[in-house]
Amino acid sequence: IEYQPERIDEQFAQSLSKMGIKGLSYGSLMAAVNKVFESPKGTLEIMSVGKYAYLMLTTITILREEKQEEVVLIGIRGARR
Repeated sequence: IEYQPERIDEQFAQSLSKMGIKGLSYGSLMAAVNKVFESPKGTLEIMSVGKYAYLMLTTITILREEKQEEVVLIGIRGARR
């Protein structure tokens, strides 16, 4: 993906179509992200976004010297062409 923002935005959601992720709206992606944030740690959310395409979402903790930050890690399995 050529476009890699620090936060999810509509352009990022649209750019996933280049990897075979079809029919994924910004709203549904953000709903899944919010669901994972509200779920117990270690929860894996799997979204089917095409015949052979999936998004896997889970939370991880980034440890820094001064603070720690909870973020959502998104694994992408795009459809073959």
